[in-house]
Amino acid sequence: QTATFSNPVTLTPGATYTASYHTNTGRYSQSANGFANAVTSGPLTAPSSGNGVYAYGSSSLFPTNTYNQTNYWVDVVFNPSAAA
Repeated sequence: QTATFSNPVTLTPGATYTASYHTNTGRYSQSANGFANAVTSGPLTAPSSGNGVYAYGSSSLFPTNTYNQTNYWVDVVFNPSAAA
C-alpha cells in the first residue's frame, strides 16, 4: 500500500524524518539488525542510530522505541525536484 500527500512536502537537508503507520489489526514485517549500518539510496540516508522505531498502543502514537536495530519495512516514495 502507498499513502500519498495531496501536496508535495518540502524536505530540509540534514533533517531527520519518520515514516510510520498505525493499525489495530494484522501483523508487521521486520528484519532484526536491518539498520546495523546506515542505508543510503540517492540523496536519502536511513541512519543506523535511532532508526527502526515503533510504538504499541490502541491509538496512533509517534514511534520512539527501538529494538535490535530492526527494520520494520515502512518506506518512502521520494521524487527529488529542483527548488521552486
